[in-house]
Amino acid sequence: MPVSATPAAAIQVGVEADYHRLTSVVMCLAHTPPVVDFSDFEGDEALTRQLEHNRFLPVDIGLVRDQQLAFASQMEARDVEVLWADPVPGATVQYYPRDIAFVIGDQFVIARSQRPERQRELFGIRHLRDRISTVCNLEAGRIEGGDVLVDEDVILIGLGEETSVAAIESLRFQLDQAGVTKPIKVLELDADGVIHTDTKLTLVRRGVAIADPTAFSSASWAWLRERYDLIEATPDEVWDVQVNTLALAPDALAMTSTAARLAKEVEARGIEPVMVDFTEVVKLPGSRSEEHTSELQSPDHLVCRL
Repeated sequence: MPVSATPAAAIQVGVEADYHRLTSVVMCLAHTPPVVDFSDFEGDEALTRQLEHNRFLPVDIGLVRDQQLAFASQMEARDVEVLWADPVPGATVQYYPRDIAFVIGDQFVIARSQRPERQRELFGIRHLRDRISTVCNLEAGRIEGGDVLVDEDVILIGLGEETSVAAIESLRFQLDQAGVTKPIKVLELDADGVIHTDTKLTLVRRGVAIADPTAFSSASWAWLRERYDLIEATPDEVWDVQVNTLALAPDALAMTSTAARLAKEVEARGIEPVMVDFTEVVKLPGSRSEEHTSELQSPDHLVCRL
């Protein structure tokens, strides 16, 4: 079983694009089955919309861990350093470290989750955060890393249920202060209950992306079509969490093992599809598909790219 990294040399972060070569990631092993008392969230309109379009399915935590460890081994075989977050008691969705912190340029951005149970997850990466000298803290709004995609010359941020305009403005101010002048493009989502944008859009190489054509406003979709060679996912592929990928390098893309058609599309563009068995992991809560609102969706990125 992996253990947390002990304090050592400073961690130098740097992400200029989501599809550049991956060198280090943070993961967290599943440790607590997700159990939600819906009565605890009365008045939470965002969660109400999420629950309306998503469903929580039982998972085998042991099998989830096995699949996570297998994926970690695949990355390590490609010389990717895997750093492990400490488990936080009661943090049932801690498997998603990308949401609580993300990297833009040389800035390690601490997200502003709107729910206390997600805020507690930051304790799990404290031993890593203390080694990072470029930590960026936001002062307003709410934002999670699943809504942030980094391209070489633009930052894409989707207005999902977990991200607000106030947080985007706070992020812009903090990045300007740090000398990160890359522009931000706000993407409007044309659906309720979308937890994170990276279940609807991921960057797989310069100028190439996988996307759900039903998820975005007409203006945002037109902007994406003009900028990217879009590999459009079908409703069934969105439902199966196939849009949510992780670039290991400009020519290698980690994809769910069930994404046979999308893998062929990726391969046709000169990118190696690295198939990952996450069939149990994707039963965990996430985003929805218009055609399958009675079933559970996305696991989101299970790593935080450093």
